[in-house]
Amino acid sequence: MKLPSCPSILVFLLVIFLGIAGTTALAEGPPTTDYLVTIKNLASGQPLSPPVAATHKIPVRMFKVGSPASPELESIAEDGNQAPMFNLLTGAAFVTKAVDVGMPLTPFMTSVGDFTDSASFMIAASPGDRLSLATMLICTNDGFTGLDRAKLPVRGSEIFWTNGYDAGTENNTEMSQDIVDPCSALGPVALVGDPNGNENAAVDTDPQRVIRHHPNVQGDWDLSIVDHAWIDPVARVTVTRIGENATHFETDLSGAAENPSVETDASGQAKLRLNRSESALHYKVNVFNLEPVAAHIHLGMPAMNGPVVAPLFMQGDRIRGTLLAKGTIREEDLVGPLAGDFAAFLEALRAGKLYVNVHTPDNPPGEIRGQIGAAP
Repeated sequence: MKLPSCPSILVFLLVIFLGIAGTTALAEGPPTTDYLVTIKNLASGQPLSPPVAATHKIPVRMFKVGSPASPELESIAEDGNQAPMFNLLTGAAFVTKAVDVGMPLTPFMTSVGDFTDSASFMIAASPGDRLSLATMLICTNDGFTGLDRAKLPVRGSEIFWTNGYDAGTENNTEMSQDIVDPCSALGPVALVGDPNGNENAAVDTDPQRVIRHHPNVQGDWDLSIVDHAWIDPVARVTVTRIGENATHFETDLSGAAENPSVETDASGQAKLRLNRSESALHYKVNVFNLEPVAAHIHLGMPAMNGPVVAPLFMQGDRIRGTLLAKGTIREEDLVGPLAGDFAAFLEALRAGKLYVNVHTPDNPPGEIRGQIGAAP
């Protein structure tokens, strides 16, 4: 399926890119674990097509560097069409769940209409499952990024970084007539000649090459190194274990989790536990290689900077070695949008929508951070 042209960018995006999101029916088997997955586009020159993701056993692969691309991956890498891959995985052997995210991601720190540079979705996984995903680098001929069989976190959350790959199915002409029209619609700049219908088939690589690390935009024709090139990693994928009945929680703190990421040698860990009545949350926070001035629990998804909802440490509080803070959060301790509402605080905690943030003089907005996830 090749992307057609359309005079209305809004209608074009709604019709072409807002795919029908769906998931596979889970077969009877062992209990599944739920995860919140957030994809953050880090490339200022590359919008991303609607991603497709799946949890699955080892035999399944969306792609493998050094091997030829499947027809389904080719559809993603050349056309931004996730439907064939989603249809292939839905109900397939060894696949627990497939998800069509159903919306594109705009270039880093931009928005177009209702589209932004990040997207979040929930996915279930069986014991031993891996996570794979793929999405097109829209301002390329056949570039894509994704995860190949990433290990899901047993507890808390984990960050994965994705690089740019070349599917090896189309010549990298970098000419507007061979680039899908949403490159202009989603930015960073409009290409000369768009919309033009795209002559993808005319530049198919023959013979097809294997998947490799993408050589990046060369700026030979209509694509520009200044506007469209990127620096790996292309995207940050945060995977957070969640659970509606969870009572234990953890997170590792790092500069990589900050928005934007912070280069630092500092690190930390937070562990949290509900009491039996679920009316109080006990916490302990340890940090290494930093001098904090404050630490809080914030409300927000991994790609967001959200408001403080519970203080953990304030300047002047005593620090005991690496132990930054230890205490209990009750309803009267909550502030901001969750003040006086422990039930809402607990709901956000179990849904993976809270994070710990440690502030320092060098990085007042936060130097290390971590999304709070469930622990078994």
